[in-house]
Amino acid sequence: MSLKLERSSRSLEKEGNMQSPSHLSNRVVFILVVVLALATTATAQDPTGVVTGRVLDTGGNAVIGASVSIVGTRLSVTSGERGSFRLKVVPAGPQQLLVTYLGFGAHTFDIEVVAGEVLTQDVVLEAFGDEIEVRSTPLLEGQAAALNRQKNAPNITNVVAADQIGRFPDKNTAEATQRIPAITLLRDQGEGRYALVRGTEARLNSTTINGERIPSPEAGTRDIALDVIPADLLEAIQVSKALTPDMDGDSIGGTIDLVTKRAPEQTHLSGTLGLGYTEIVEDTITNGNFTYGDRFGERKTGVLISGTAWVSDRGSHNFEPEYDDGFLKENQLRNYEITRERYGATFSLDHQGSDRALYYLRGVWNNFQDTEIRRAKVENVDDGEIEREIKDRLQESTITSLTAGGSYLAGRSSFDYRVAWNRAEETTPDQVTSLFLQEDVEFNPNVTPDSINPNNIQTNPLNEDINEFLFDETETEFKDNTEEDIVAAFDFSRGFFRDASFSGLWKVGIKGRFKDKEQDVTVEAWELDDGDLFLTSVLSDWTSATEFLGGRYDIGQFQIPEAMRDLVESGALEGERILEEDLADFKASEDTLAAYGMADLALGGKTSLLGGLRVENTETDYDAFELVFDEEGDPLDLMPVTGGQDYTEWLPMIHLRYLVDP
Repeated sequence: MSLKLERSSRSLEKEGNMQSPSHLSNRVVFILVVVLALATTATAQDPTGVVTGRVLDTGGNAVIGASVSIVGTRLSVTSGERGSFRLKVVPAGPQQLLVTYLGFGAHTFDIEVVAGEVLTQDVVLEAFGDEIEVRSTPLLEGQAAALNRQKNAPNITNVVAADQIGRFPDKNTAEATQRIPAITLLRDQGEGRYALVRGTEARLNSTTINGERIPSPEAGTRDIALDVIPADLLEAIQVSKALTPDMDGDSIGGTIDLVTKRAPEQTHLSGTLGLGYTEIVEDTITNGNFTYGDRFGERKTGVLISGTAWVSDRGSHNFEPEYDDGFLKENQLRNYEITRERYGATFSLDHQGSDRALYYLRGVWNNFQDTEIRRAKVENVDDGEIEREIKDRLQESTITSLTAGGSYLAGRSSFDYRVAWNRAEETTPDQVTSLFLQEDVEFNPNVTPDSINPNNIQTNPLNEDINEFLFDETETEFKDNTEEDIVAAFDFSRGFFRDASFSGLWKVGIKGRFKDKEQDVTVEAWELDDGDLFLTSVLSDWTSATEFLGGRYDIGQFQIPEAMRDLVESGALEGERILEEDLADFKASEDTLAAYGMADLALGGKTSLLGGLRVENTETDYDAFELVFDEEGDPLDLMPVTGGQDYTEWLPMIHLRYLVDP
């Protein structure tokens, strides 16, 4: 059974306080069913034992993701951290342990299992052929392990590992996910930002770090901008395209799980430095990262720290025409100069308290700074105007995650528990957008309903004059979004074995997630109290580093960005707060409790069935504002409003898998 608690900006869309009279009784019934199933299973005492151990290569390195099974049965597990495995309900007597792994082939080991006892059996794999010797950790901890996890997963899953990510120049996580089948990207300034799974929009998917959903830095959405997270911090990216009952039931397309780096078996120290060049702005790209990991105290305690930094100066040119019944209505020429800085750090601490107990503490911090100066020349044919506008802003996003947990093995049973704290924030501290305007401009567009050259769309202003541009207004904006999650979860699983045709495990769990989200927006418009301000008095000597759109268009000159900031601070302008923008202010909470029960069954030699039920109860509350108008219909004031909702969802899931011999 799984308790899950959330809060989200979506609660703003729901008003009133809807209570489901049956949700409490439904949960009670579900819990009773689970308890009955546990009691029934507990009465079946099988003459079985437990086989545990580690999978290693000839160099003593852990082999992660190997398939470990008992010949003649469907008992099978995948080696996890440090190459450890545990088969919980192995029939007593002589058995053969089968271990398979890409690059190593299949290996069998004879073992003797005693009923009611635990047998420890470490296995060492040798690579194909005498001429091939695999000793390096990249294969073991890299894409080979990822492919083994993908092959042995009970649901539809794709995995890409760090060494595969490192083969491509993907510096953010969104770019790295595009290497996975059925993943497409939404881009910003040519750089991947949002990942779409199986064609569904980003808000219909979920993104997790080490299995826990991460909050979104943006308000009004659950989308995660993956360009915030550096790819260098990841050990693997795992995409589950079909959910199982022990996963949060909050995605349609799938779940993208970002697995951070873990402590290695052997001492590891690495670092890289990189340098690049952006032609359009004639500037540089720099990046670097380091990783250190080791194990101490008889190799029972593992530590890893990793950091990365990436700075890129980039830009773009574009034009955006607008038409009305085939006539050219407007054309915008835009030049972007952007500096993007991406920083990240992660740590992992784990301790093997005993053969049965494992404890861990993991954390990750990501910071993304996007500094942008956008120069836009707007040629408005219908209104006879030309605008010269500059938007000058810094947008900073931060995602922090901290998770502590552990696991305990007791015979054929296992207990897993964890608590997590996640926080995301996006701040635009001081955006300034300034506008100068020339009126009474005559145009002679080269576009008609019957004639257009898409490579040369021109408005052809006849009397444009830089000396005629007057200050119109400046708009300042402050925006801060924060979202914070507190999560607690507990899972219990127990294996069972009847015979070679029927075995498996059942699993139950509870989870709680408590989410708080809020946004604060302040927008003010500034105009001259009296007099005029000509563009020529604050004119910049800026020119595009390269020919704008290959020399086909003349974007011209613009105001000095710093001068417009100084003008606002000088007190020469009269400011007015825009009340409509305050409607974006809110505080919301979402508490979700979830419980699940599932069974993973091996039916005969080739068929497996995973099925179960997850139930989630969600309660949302919010505080926001609505706009009050005066008698003439003008905005007058803001009035606080509150609301909320309470609902329960039942989520049955089933996966059927049949192994086809090649």
